[in-house]
Amino acid sequence: MEKCAMDDIVEHVKEGIQPEETAKRILDLPPDRQEALINQIMDLRSEKASHFLVLLAEEAPDKKLRKLVKKAVFLLRTQGIVVDEPSGGGESVLKKVENTRDARALLSNYDPEQTRAVVAVSELKKNQFLFTHGVLHFSNGLTELRSFTVGRSDLDSLMDEYILRTPRPMVLVDISAPYAGYLLEEASGISGKEPEETRSLSRLLSGAKGDVKRPSDIHHLVAPAGIPPISIESALDDEVFEPFLLQWSGMENDREKLAEAVNPSLVLPPYVIQERREAFLRTVSASERVTSNTLPLRRMLEDTAYLFYCQKRFDRYRALIEAVTDPQSVEEVLLHFAGKTLDELTEKAQQQRAEVLVDPHSLVRR
Repeated sequence: MEKCAMDDIVEHVKEGIQPEETAKRILDLPPDRQEALINQIMDLRSEKASHFLVLLAEEAPDKKLRKLVKKAVFLLRTQGIVVDEPSGGGESVLKKVENTRDARALLSNYDPEQTRAVVAVSELKKNQFLFTHGVLHFSNGLTELRSFTVGRSDLDSLMDEYILRTPRPMVLVDISAPYAGYLLEEASGISGKEPEETRSLSRLLSGAKGDVKRPSDIHHLVAPAGIPPISIESALDDEVFEPFLLQWSGMENDREKLAEAVNPSLVLPPYVIQERREAFLRTVSASERVTSNTLPLRRMLEDTAYLFYCQKRFDRYRALIEAVTDPQSVEEVLLHFAGKTLDELTEKAQQQRAEVLVDPHSLVRR
């Protein structure tokens, strides 16, 4: 019977039901039952649990119980669960995350698998940091999230190692820590993975300094005067876009049709072949299976513009910001990547055919 009552209390905390009444029920229990319940609530590792423990700390008349609850709240914070400051007497074991707290974040461009990395570090207490590594997919959102605590003495070498292990044309650029939190929460909303963890991380990082907190902020960054944008074509040729390819259903079929269009049985002038290629690519890029990439593509342009800004490559930053606000330019960018993807598929197909056609015995000297 007693176990059922305790399970009922934990379930109320988990669902956020009647927190004041639930706190009073705990305060009426013997000390050993109170401690057992606090441990169970801490094991929930959720924001609702952390908010309830804050309330319990404020309501608890016993100093020993308050200390026990505050310790549980502190442990939740070390696991990345953002909590409010308990207002009970004395100095809390917690300290609010203000701008005096250290935070740092890194963001990469997209790799050939359409994934990119977000690395975020936020100070939990003196000389202790929460280190988070997330992997974000272009259209599927968050695919991986890992967090662990690290000491200040190991932090710089760990961050340097991440940067040094990033081979060109991949880049890993320092960005605003609050925006890293936004990216993780945004990606979680797409994939449905780790919603509470990313929400807590986002709130934890939101207290840090940073000129960008949301995508709209990227559009209003101040770039030095007198640096005009380069053409969008030149910007898309930058190595930061080199690894990225679009993906859509029927890509291989489209590759075969493109090959038929540009390599007909009849000999055609080069300009006719080019016209056929452009016409085919425009048809493909306007199809629903490709235009479904439009929203994540716009977000990629915004975030890459931000990478350029952080690298002080302001001509490219301005080019992408102008493009992302122009629907016709976005269509041209979609066309560019559709063509690039089909060209890459064509090259791979030609290499495979060449490997099959080569007779290994013909390479042996006689």
